[in-house]
Amino acid sequence: SANSRSTTSYKRSSSLLLSDSSSPKRQKRLNLIVVVHLLPTLPAYLRALQQVADIRVIIFKGAAEKDRPEQMKQMAQWVENHGVFGSAVWKTTKNQLKVRKNVIEHLRNAVGSGEEILIMDIGGYFAPCLELLANPVANGCNWKLLGIVEDTENGHQKYHHALESLQSLQGSKITQPNIYSVARSRMKMTEDYNVGKSLVRAADSILRQSLDHRLEDHRVIGVLGFGKIGSSIAMHLRQQHIGIVMVYDVNP
Repeated sequence: SANSRSTTSYKRSSSLLLSDSSSPKRQKRLNLIVVVHLLPTLPAYLRALQQVADIRVIIFKGAAEKDRPEQMKQMAQWVENHGVFGSAVWKTTKNQLKVRKNVIEHLRNAVGSGEEILIMDIGGYFAPCLELLANPVANGCNWKLLGIVEDTENGHQKYHHALESLQSLQGSKITQPNIYSVARSRMKMTEDYNVGKSLVRAADSILRQSLDHRLEDHRVIGVLGFGKIGSSIAMHLRQQHIGIVMVYDVNP
């Protein structure tokens, strides 16, 4: 399947990444472009990545700077003031990444000629400019894209559509980049199952504490969204013998 091919290709990219850090003969290291959440675990995550590759670009995911909660502002400030990571921070948005000029200019400055790059994305940030990334020479650049690691199902769908557009280009000889979906990995499936279970328990706890009700007291329960988390929630609700579980999704 397409997903198994992308998984295999990512394993090859992963082995290259690890070999860069362990081989004393190799002068160049893999370059990373990473989209990150401003979570308390971010410093440890960045330090771990820096052990095996060079982080060239860091993009903060989530709310605009002025709208961030205080703890997210503090985490962003820590990264920006860091002696190593600070210079890699790129204050941009998804909409700005749709503009080719913005992407070309920034990556040309961040990534040297002939360098190998791996993108670690959360939400398909680079899907709109996939053609540019896959064919940099045509845009006056000379990096080599080894692949893209996408963390979310939503982002995976965006890259899937971007690949379809790439394939539809008449006479295109662009090599399709390797896309690896974390969202469709076995590890992530286990996480989705447990997140759905935890959300059902949390909803039941909130009802008990605030309204003195239980989920079982309601004959009909609605679930908005039937993706990986929503389907897990619906399954656990049925396991609790709720009478009717109704689901709504924009893409049934």
